[in-house]
Order: sequence, then C-alpha cells, then structure tokens
Amino acid sequence: MKKWLVFVFALSFSFFLTACGGSSKPYEKTAIEFIEAMYNGQGDKVQKMIYIPAEEFKEPGIEEMVKGKMAAAAHDAKKQADQYGGLKNVTVLESSHDESGKRADVRLALTFKNGPEGSREERVDLIKDGSTWKVNLD
Repeated sequence: MKKWLVFVFALSFSFFLTACGGSSKPYEKTAIEFIEAMYNGQGDKVQKMIYIPAEEFKEPGIEEMVKGKMAAAAHDAKKQADQYGGLKNVTVLESSHDESGKRADVRLALTFKNGPEGSREERVDLIKDGSTWKVNLD
C-alpha cells in the first residue's frame, strides 16, 4: 500500500510539474518576461531587466538615457501589438548558452490575438548578472 501511495504521489507531482511547464531554463523565462513586458508597454519592468555594465554607470546620464529609450521602445511595441489585438502568446523556439553559463541567446515566436497576421520572431541576448539573468543590449 505504501509503495502504491508513493507511486501515485510521484505520478501526480510529475503531472503538476508538466502542467506548470513552459520554460524550465531561467534565461528562457527572463527572455519571455522581457518580451511580454515590451509588448504590454510595461516600460518600468523592461528598464529593470536591462543589463548596464558597472563601468557605464560612471558616465553621467547613461542610465537615464537607457531607461528613457527602453520606455519609448516599450510604448512603441505596445502600439504595434495593439494593432493586432494585443499579445497572445510567447514561446521559445530555441535557446543556447555559452560554456561558462553566463551568456544565453533565446529565439522566441510571438503570436497576437488577431491570429497569425503580425506574428513574428524575436531574439533576446542575455547575460547573467550575479544570480539574475538580464537582457544584454550590446
């Protein structure tokens, strides 16, 4: 009986993990979050996801310039998405990371609510900053 319960629990847990599914790689999740934030016009969230090297912080105005440009880009992306009824889904087509595990590249497919018209692919370059994946604009 005990073995049976363990088996049922293990099977249920595996179904739960599959259902929660999506992307299991942290850098893929970051890429999806970034694209969703862009096409939903969430400029503040987009800004927080951008990697700015420490040496560039020393130059006056760099951080503000990057934040301003990303807020404008998110606004423009939302306008584009709204033309097609809004963003419906973002899925990973392929992803890879370097041997050090500090850089990754993710290719995504975007679908919109008005069907295949306007669907596109996006590529997101990521860099690991401490324990967090961030979008690399380099």
